[in-house]
Amino acid sequence: MAEPFSIAAAASSLAALGVTIAYKISRYVKKVKGAPEYLVSIQTQCALVSAILSQIQRVAIDEESALRSKFLEQPQLVDVVNLVLESVQTVFSVLEKDVAKLDGRLSIVWNMEDLNEKLDLILKQQLGINTLLQLLQR
Repeated sequence: MAEPFSIAAAASSLAALGVTIAYKISRYVKKVKGAPEYLVSIQTQCALVSAILSQIQRVAIDEESALRSKFLEQPQLVDVVNLVLESVQTVFSVLEKDVAKLDGRLSIVWNMEDLNEKLDLILKQQLGINTLLQLLQR
């Protein structure tokens, strides 16, 4: 069974990673003129997902006993929590690798289709993590 404190720890770790990704993109966009707008959108969405993850962390800590009861009543919710957090981890890992390629580079040939796909992925994560927050708060 998922423990509320392990959910809080995972959410906190993912939130920190999302903020780091957003910060690195922001630094790059400020440094490089003509950086694609998709990057700014990805940066914004990473920051938003991180904020929602921080809320999940707060709920997991503040409402620990209620969540334990909820997990006993709805065991499938444990699978949902794990799936959503793993999905965010996967997307953030991909973005983290891409952002690492930006360090020290002033000129990159951008694949707009690839950036659009990554933006779509992070938008879906935002929807999933927001839905998870609502499920945990009910």
